[in-house]
Amino acid sequence: MTSERARQLFDAALDDELDPETKREFHQALAADPMLRDDFHALRDVVHGASALQQAVPSVDLLGQVQEKLRARSGGRFYRDRFSEKQGRSPLLLWIAGGSLLLVLVAAVWLSFEAGLVTR
Repeated sequence: MTSERARQLFDAALDDELDPETKREFHQALAADPMLRDDFHALRDVVHGASALQQAVPSVDLLGQVQEKLRARSGGRFYRDRFSEKQGRSPLLLWIAGGSLLLVLVAAVWLSFEAGLVTR
């Protein structure tokens, strides 16, 4: 096997996708050419390092961290009430909407009685 052919098989060798005969020829080519072997080992180290890095990345709550820094640096002027961090709507908003709807209904009934549209 030539060095060029062995280089083409680097990805398959790293993924352990070579058949036994090709794998044997590949390892013979690595043993015969120290530069090829060094290149393969360097690529293997990079691939393994990158996969380990991908697994070690912690989950980041970027929004929360940015808001916390803005709150600290602004002395509490921004995000003081932590409104954007709260989940869902405030129960007060529900009461205000319900009260407004009730007020509109009462006004509509009162106006219809005053206009004589509804008789008793």
